Amino acid sequence: MGVGDVDNAERVGVTMGGLNTRVSSSVGDMVKEAGIQRAKAAELRERAGWPNYDAVASIAWLGYDAPDGLKDVMHDWSARDAAGPLNRFDKGLAATTNVSDQHITAFGHSYGSLVTSLALQQGAPVSDVVLYGSPGTELTHASQLGVEPGHAFYMIGVNDHVANTIPEFGAFGSAPQDVPGMTQLSVNTGLAPGPLLGDGQLHERA
Repeated sequence: MGVGDVDNAERVGVTMGGLNTRVSSSVGDMVKEAGIQRAKAAELRERAGWPNYDAVASIAWLGYDAPDGLKDVMHDWSARDAAGPLNRFDKGLAATTNVSDQHITAFGHSYGSLVTSLALQQGAPVSDVVLYGSPGTELTHASQLGVEPGHAFYMIGVNDHVANTIPEFGAFGSAPQDVPGMTQLSVNTGLAPGPLLGDGQLHERA
């Protein structure tokens, strides 16, 4: 589900959801979040003086059978099954754009961060990646994601029990915060230029 003109967007964010993500129950909230993300990205680009600042789009990717319980979420079966389709989606997105230098940012939330990591390890035309609430990445170095140095990010909330607890079991390898080459993004509310409140690092890249 896309918000904005995906084919003509200079910046596109692709968000992968996690546990219990379903078209029947999740599409409304994910599309709403995609709309907010897109609006913030456009606003920050406008404040920064970007020409064609509104040429941004946000996609909620719901093309996989997400785990729906603790039994399934403790294995990487679903993530491995979904990695190929997500990889092909990213490649298709890049192949069909009308923009010569489209910039794709991959967002992976919770179990979706593992899917995103595995998809990018197959080689995808993504410029930036942000993993948050991650149970693990099956990475040994950020370079495996195929993005330039300094373009692989992670976020951890204060009460992020998934990111702070599940990686200790080692089911999905290293957590983003333990992977060399990953950069932490702040989740604290901050002041951007002007009266805007938000995390400018994340949304400007989207």
